[in-house]
Amino acid sequence: TRGAFINDEQIDEKSLTTSPILKTLEYLQIATQKKCDFFIMEVSSHALVQNRIEGLKFVAKIFTNITQDHLDFHG
Repeated sequence: TRGAFINDEQIDEKSLTTSPILKTLEYLQIATQKKCDFFIMEVSSHALVQNRIEGLKFVAKIFTNITQDHLDFHG
């Protein structure tokens, strides 16, 4: 996770894989103002449980990494 980017410009450094929902909505607003066609984000399984993407709808979802850490956290 390298941060939040719109086009090639880094708009924020991130400490969490998935930002809190209000920060994500801020990124969406900026992307909309800059006329972006796509919004791609990395969402951790922890973020799902912690409701950090509450209310967002996705066109596609891809699972890329399931490790022991995920199994330990989710049971």
